[in-house]
Amino acid sequence: MNIISALIRAFEAQTKKKARFVQKLEFAVNSTYIANNAVYKIETESKSYIFKVYSNAGWPENGKLLYVSQKLTEYHIPHAELLMRITSRQRKDKRHNIW
Repeated sequence: MNIISALIRAFEAQTKKKARFVQKLEFAVNSTYIANNAVYKIETESKSYIFKVYSNAGWPENGKLLYVSQKLTEYHIPHAELLMRITSRQRKDKRHNIW
């Protein structure tokens, strides 16, 4: 299974919404492509979602993004909602973490 298929399956299972369109977004910092993760935009009938897929199964550290999200909420700082985390331990291909 490729990463887009896995992302769609995880998204639809978690949100109970049908993915209508998926697009990989390309980002660069100072003209250098960031290779340790990929960003995907998933569109549904009513809304768009952004997912980050980390290519290093050990990154980010376990609990880090949840902690940061909780602190941003605690201090009333607007931020993206953390919907799910699927670790390589939960996936068959063992290559990616999906946020």
